Amino acid sequence: MKKINRTITQKTMIYTVLMTLLLGSLIIGYFLWMLPGLYARYKTDRYLQTIEEVQRRFIQGKTFADDYQLSDNFLLMSIKLPHTGNTIQVSTANASMDVVLKAPELRALYHQLRTSFQFTNSEKELDVSWDEKDFAPVIALVKEMYTPIQQTFVEIQNVQTYPFEMIEGSDNQEIYTTTDDIWIFAGTVEQNTNSYASYVAFKEVDQEIYVTVASAMTPKLNELFPIVLQSTPMILVVLLVMSLLIAHWFSRKLAYPIELLAQQARTRDREKELVFHQPNKGDELEVLENALNQMHTELHQQLQAVHCQNNVLAAMNQKQQLLLTNASHQLKTPIASALLLVESMMHRVGKYQDTPTYLPEVKKEIQKMQQIVQQLMYLFEEQPREAQARVAVEQLLPVIWQNYQAKADERAVTIEWQTTPVTIETEEALFVAILENILQNAVKYTPQNHRVFVRLTNQAVTVISENAKISEQLIDHIHEPFIRDTTEEEAGTGLGLYLVDNLVDLLQMTWAIKNTSAGVEVTVNWRDEHVNN
Repeated sequence: MKKINRTITQKTMIYTVLMTLLLGSLIIGYFLWMLPGLYARYKTDRYLQTIEEVQRRFIQGKTFADDYQLSDNFLLMSIKLPHTGNTIQVSTANASMDVVLKAPELRALYHQLRTSFQFTNSEKELDVSWDEKDFAPVIALVKEMYTPIQQTFVEIQNVQTYPFEMIEGSDNQEIYTTTDDIWIFAGTVEQNTNSYASYVAFKEVDQEIYVTVASAMTPKLNELFPIVLQSTPMILVVLLVMSLLIAHWFSRKLAYPIELLAQQARTRDREKELVFHQPNKGDELEVLENALNQMHTELHQQLQAVHCQNNVLAAMNQKQQLLLTNASHQLKTPIASALLLVESMMHRVGKYQDTPTYLPEVKKEIQKMQQIVQQLMYLFEEQPREAQARVAVEQLLPVIWQNYQAKADERAVTIEWQTTPVTIETEEALFVAILENILQNAVKYTPQNHRVFVRLTNQAVTVISENAKISEQLIDHIHEPFIRDTTEEEAGTGLGLYLVDNLVDLLQMTWAIKNTSAGVEVTVNWRDEHVNN
């Protein structure tokens, strides 16, 4: 199955659309199932606050005459039952009045009601209950008043009543008490479409009883269900269109910095330190920008290091090629000389018939070739690096000189020492090779019956060949291979000082050679960190 690759823009749009549809579904579900119940609960709490506020105002003697408006439309009536007398103060949202009870039956019922609402003991449980016989006188009075009206004005026939059908288990009664001792009886009952609430609040102040009675109907939001369902397609379309537009804008805003960084990565200037930049700051994209710039800087440094190493390798390769060319040229002469001597002796030409006399000459040419080959092999071989060791230079120099003592005696060359105890940290084998080549050249190129001076200090060793001299034309090229003074009695291979130059660089030391009034002076200097006294 072929894998489908999606860009960040496409992924962001898909995720945004899905999240919008999910959120829209949750909102629609909220409107359908949770909002009706929450609305009914809100209205019930609001009714309770209203009845409490109206009761408190009525106790303070305030009515609705001061433009006080009810926040909810529901039936409400406040009654003040005085301690003495038969006058009842009544207040509603639209009027207030004093009702004087004249009928004996009503007065008796009134006094009975007032007695029921009075508290003789604050800790005694309130018990407000009446039997039907308590209202019998009032019922008889109402029938007596109603009969003439019915006979004179109208006659009501075929009276039918219908039961009030409630949802089973929906009735609920609660009693609330406020901080200022207002008692509120609340009862709720529900039908299929409506919820009915009734409240009775009362309080006794100075043996006068204040009662507020209210009832309200709260319509259920069942009608909201079909309305929301009818509006669902339009809501989903609007949400989808808005989510697509917002997702497209947001995805482009998110993808643009990444595309910009990718473009800068393809066309970056390798010479600049900071090549990545994008408009977003203070977020993860800035972290990515800084990381890319750091990577670019490190890569640039590594490339420069590799470039420098390549230059060094190229120079070494060129030097080796030049060395091989010179070596082949240098080997031609001794090889040709040796061949000529051998052929002359083989054909007994002239003086070369005396083979024992000229065989040493052949040996001498072969030894010269051998020396060149050995030095070339030493140069081309990768020298094994040793660990740093403590080298006592003042003890090492006499040991190396012993290797050339016989040659020095043959040439009547003597040596004079001017040393001091010096111990350095270096690779002993390479350092010995440097001193061997310098002392060998000193013995070889110091004129007969002259001296070699060796001076050792904490910073350097100096070797002077008395009364020797190097052509000024060769001084500038003395570091190159196969450079030698052909005017000397015993010409070398021209590789000794070239080898010294390479080994000194390898040990991170320095050296110099020059003509002085005393002779040719060669000095090898080491750094302070090499010294270990």
